[in-house]
Amino acid sequence: MTPGKHHIHWISLLVAASHGVAMAAPVTGTWTKVTGTSMVLTNENTASPTWGDGSGNNASASSIYSAFPTVTLTNPGDKITLSGSVELIGIAGGAENLRFGLYNVNGKVPPDTSGWLGYFVQNGNGTSVVKLNERSNPNTGAFASAVSGAAQITTGAAPGVVITDQTYDFTFSIERNAEAGVLISTSLKRRSDSVEFGGTGFLDPSPQTFVFDRVAYLATSGLAADKLQLTDVDVTFAAAVPIPVITSSGFVEGAFQISVEGMEPATSYVLKRSPDLSSFPDTVGGTFTGAATRTFVDPSPPAGKAFYRIEVAP
Repeated sequence: MTPGKHHIHWISLLVAASHGVAMAAPVTGTWTKVTGTSMVLTNENTASPTWGDGSGNNASASSIYSAFPTVTLTNPGDKITLSGSVELIGIAGGAENLRFGLYNVNGKVPPDTSGWLGYFVQNGNGTSVVKLNERSNPNTGAFASAVSGAAQITTGAAPGVVITDQTYDFTFSIERNAEAGVLISTSLKRRSDSVEFGGTGFLDPSPQTFVFDRVAYLATSGLAADKLQLTDVDVTFAAAVPIPVITSSGFVEGAFQISVEGMEPATSYVLKRSPDLSSFPDTVGGTFTGAATRTFVDPSPPAGKAFYRIEVAP
């Protein structure tokens, strides 16, 4: 047979962008007190710092932060997630009074905590909505200030009930997309009844930073907290798996070849063939694993027409 007797109508890759192995790191400090002159901070070299000593308003109008290994969202699909829980003790309630987020120190050297970049969320309460904020670039305000150096970028639904002395699970994730934006998702959910006090979602098309190296929390005077117990604070980075691309295809001495780059070496791939696109029943050759590039070959393409795709092997 000659190449002229074959008609290759369609070639595709049946793969999807996904996250690679996630690298989780407990945020073990050292946790640093920024505001709150009399506030007592203990367990500051663990992922479960104790913020306030339980006496009246000891954690009120105070803030803390910790460094973590720098995470850069370089590729579409790269994602950073902050998670953990906080027990609120002796609070007076109120909206916008508990704030937390992910930051970039933006070249500032401790004890200077102004001018940071990043995002933070403010809790909702009763009929008051959740608020998500982005730090401006440049700015000279404190990292959790909602009035200096920050812009509100979206809101989340009001919880409909008041925040109380209980334990809340929190998450704060930032994922880079293909258009050089970031998708932000936050949550502050009461464990006892799953009521959401910090839920937001927003696509920021023009983020001020893709680099993050600090996590920080603020309890305003309105919260009037005696103590906040953070538990298992963790930052996870999930790097995106590269998306394979077909770089060339064609006949070589009667065989049909398809060259692919960008495959995940730990993933197995297989070449499939179809006579009519309704299904791909024919597996051509064996599975391939172990390298980022590969030329798949059909040594005996059928006469007439054929359709090919490369799949992740089951």
